[in-house]
This record gives sequence, C-alpha cells and structure tokens, in this order.
Amino acid sequence: MNEKEEIMEAGLKVDALFWETTNENIMSAWNGIGPEWLSNAIRKSITKALEFYRLVFVIHDFDFKYCVDRTRKSFNISNDRALKNMEILRDKLPWYAFLSKYLLKRAAKTLYYFCDEHGWSAWQEGNK
Repeated sequence: MNEKEEIMEAGLKVDALFWETTNENIMSAWNGIGPEWLSNAIRKSITKALEFYRLVFVIHDFDFKYCVDRTRKSFNISNDRALKNMEILRDKLPWYAFLSKYLLKRAAKTLYYFCDEHGWSAWQEGNK
C-alpha cells in the first residue's frame, strides 16, 4: 500500500488537490519531519522518533509544495489540518493505550507549536 492509499484508509484530512495527483508527486514533496535547515541526519532521526505521525507530515509537506499560496492564512490552515490529522490517528488507538495516547497528544501539541511559532519564518527563508 502506498502513502496515498494509507492516508485514504486512515481518513486523514487533505486538500482536494491531493486526490488529483499521483503518489509519486506526493512523495516528491516529502523530506521527513523538520524544517529545511536541519541536517538530513537530524531530520531522519526526528522522523524515526515520530514515525506514528509520518503520514500527517507527508500531507503537510505536500501542502507546502503544492497547495499553500504563501499567505499566513493558508500556512495556518495547513498547520491546523496537521493537528487535526494527528488527533485522528491518535484516536484510532485502542482505549487501553491511554499512556501512548497521552504521550502522542503531548507530541502533537509540541509539533503544532513548533510549526506555528517557528515554521513560518523557516518556510519564508526557505522559499526566497
């Protein structure tokens, strides 16, 4: 199963353009979890540590390559969608995984904070 199929099966929220493109285009936007200025080694480590949320950030990277119109409003829409998608994935865990759910919720809030507070300037810098 490719990422596009996994995302559909998980019921994650995406921009309409996402369904109109190929999995190859989707994955061409994916560079792991973290800003462009991080080294590949560090980004790879972060991605491995946050593997549970990989599909969320495949969508997030696709948004920033193809869907976001360089405005703060669309930047916020993409970040809000990422937070919602993290919640969707977390809610699929069984009730007895309450500790994992709690830890994943904390991770989601931290990721959202970093995207919201630091992502805008990093993204603007990377798109000059």
